[in-house]
Amino acid sequence: MKAEIEKMAVQLSDVKDKLPKGAFVAEMFSYMLALFALFVMVMIPVQTFRVVRSITMNKIFDPANIQKLRIIGYALLVYYAAELIFNLIHYRIAASVIQVDGYSLQVDRGNITFVLLGFVVLMFAEVLKVSVQLKEEQDLTV
Repeated sequence: MKAEIEKMAVQLSDVKDKLPKGAFVAEMFSYMLALFALFVMVMIPVQTFRVVRSITMNKIFDPANIQKLRIIGYALLVYYAAELIFNLIHYRIAASVIQVDGYSLQVDRGNITFVLLGFVVLMFAEVLKVSVQLKEEQDLTV
């Protein structure tokens, strides 16, 4: 489908009057949240590398691996929550300023893949925890 716009004029006046109260604080909070999300996204590959390195050193059933996997799982869930809050803040600010007849703004709900991956990693960590307990019981009986 092709669409053409021959002429369009957009005018934003008195934007500061239309901004919700606390928009500046919310914007600063969203920037701090973005920095936190960046930290989390850097932490996930680092922890993954540590788990892979531990597995290559033949330390598969190590309790430290369980902790690292839990950190990865919770970090994925926290990243999704931070992304959702970030999008909601910007939606509220944009909705107060932008109004186009016949259109409505939608909140970006983020990528649900992070939630699914987070739960899968947490579930895998619990399976590994049970296998570590079984290995310890087997080592004690022998």
